[in-house]
Amino acid sequence: DRANRWVKAVAADTGCPYLDTQSVLKDDSGCLKAEYCISTDGIHLTKEAYEAILTYIRTHAYTK
Repeated sequence: DRANRWVKAVAADTGCPYLDTQSVLKDDSGCLKAEYCISTDGIHLTKEAYEAILTYIRTHAYTK
């Protein structure tokens, strides 16, 4: 979360659009949803996780 907040702040400071793709991957407690985790380390994503990210990107397109 700390790294994502930093990226969001840098995007805001530089006028760059920011897509919050991490939000689609989190459960109610703010952790990676179990069905999106391919391993027990909590960071490696499944194919379904990447599909969810792509769907989010496609449905939250930046328009100027």
